[in-house]
Amino acid sequence: MKKLLLTTMCLFAICFSYAQTNETNTEQHLKFKGIAIDGTPNEFGSKLENAGYSYTNKNGGNYYYNGAFAGYDNCEIIVKSTNNLVYEVVAIFPKSYSWGHLHNTYSSLKNMLTTKYGKLEGKEIFENTPTYVNINDDNVKYREVGYNRCKYYSVFTSILDGWGTIVLEIKSTHRVGIHYIDFYNEQKKKSSAINDL
Repeated sequence: MKKLLLTTMCLFAICFSYAQTNETNTEQHLKFKGIAIDGTPNEFGSKLENAGYSYTNKNGGNYYYNGAFAGYDNCEIIVKSTNNLVYEVVAIFPKSYSWGHLHNTYSSLKNMLTTKYGKLEGKEIFENTPTYVNINDDNVKYREVGYNRCKYYSVFTSILDGWGTIVLEIKSTHRVGIHYIDFYNEQKKKSSAINDL
């Protein structure tokens, strides 16, 4: 995970320095479903609703929607914000009830993201599984996911479709998630946090 964070930070630094030296450059926010990840949660949510998503609830700075995404029905879309500014959108796919289905969903989405963005970095292993456990058994793999011992993630970067990072992962809830993190607004979030110190 440290390597992932270091790589992501280096990418952000390169992108930021490029943006600073290119006088004609304007902020090009990463897009989710063609919607720039920017503005207030209400503004972004309105655009999501126009795209066919249904608002379900709010928890803190997170706003929850439901709808189809990337060919999957009943996905949960989480719009994350801080200081009334959207900086990340997460698509959570329906729960899988077997390792085979979970892995197939992850692999299918990974192939599509690789086709679009090219792969930056990733990891696909089981960690801290007891040595007496047969990790080759699909039922065991499914159980290990729930114990948070499955470390499957792939990281992609976008420059042409707005600047940001996309992280695909298998979650301990037996669901696959894709995080769309906008470069500019993530930096604003970090700056705001640093100013609090």
